[in-house]
Amino acid sequence: MSDKPICKLCGKDYYKLYNLKRHIVTIHGFNYQEYLESFETKNVVEIPVKLVENNKQCSKCNKFFARKWNLTKHTEKCKGVIDRYSCEYCKKQFTHGNSRYKHILNCKTKKEIDAKALIKNNEEHKDNEAKDINIEQQRADTINNNVNSHNTTNNTINNYILQFPEDGDNKFEFSIEHITDAVMTKLLNKVQHPQFKFNNFLDKLMDEPKNRIIKKSSPNTSYSQIHKGDGNWELGYDKDIYRTFTHHVTVAASEKIDDIQKDVKLVKELYHNLKNFEHYVKEVNEMDYDSNKYNDITSRIKLIIINLSRRWEAEKL
Repeated sequence: MSDKPICKLCGKDYYKLYNLKRHIVTIHGFNYQEYLESFETKNVVEIPVKLVENNKQCSKCNKFFARKWNLTKHTEKCKGVIDRYSCEYCKKQFTHGNSRYKHILNCKTKKEIDAKALIKNNEEHKDNEAKDINIEQQRADTINNNVNSHNTTNNTINNYILQFPEDGDNKFEFSIEHITDAVMTKLLNKVQHPQFKFNNFLDKLMDEPKNRIIKKSSPNTSYSQIHKGDGNWELGYDKDIYRTFTHHVTVAASEKIDDIQKDVKLVKELYHNLKNFEHYVKEVNEMDYDSNKYNDITSRIKLIIINLSRRWEAEKL
């Protein structure tokens, strides 16, 4: 019998315990202590209940975290409840989230920061930006011309697309009815790493034409097209719109996770693959916008949108 440390979730063995611990965290999404505790009982049915109830709470702001590592990283930056709804641009404080969201829409400091960013970007990429913006505008004009020339069909398609949400719009919902339990089962079992599960979920989410609220043609620009309703498109600044877009993708993913958890049989079948996906989605949703990891996630999302946009254009030909 081998003395090598073996992962009880997937059977992979390692020469060192350290490597097994790292595998548990990066591949399955649990810290090592949670992994050990989940196998203390012989009754596998009790494992999900034990881990779900074992949430960690921040003593400063009362937020809950599924993993101790996430709580530790959060605590390092947490300033307490008093700073929970402060504006990230001018630091003005509010008593609840809705007031903060309304303020950000008109925050003078945010507008000044955005204006400076636009000026700097234009100075650095003036020639390329002008060229790419013209291309994007020409494509938008082509779309509008096609709408006019093909009236009924294309107007129906454009009007069917959801309107891109404003920052802080908690009423916006992606259409997720087409992502069935069978689709989610295949998606969760296809790959191990939760990041790739999330990317695949985004791809499936965009299978529904109604959800195609954003388009991007080139990785060399800092702008994307967003649908403003009734077939109208306008250019939006990537730094702003991809934060909003990513937030609502995580909300859609969370809703599908909640749907699956209503089916006890399905939860048992998908438990570990579902759990690491749930941890990752929650982590992205709560992540600091200015962190390197979050910027890396949104950069990957932009590339996905670029590839999808090209595919959507090809479908029209």
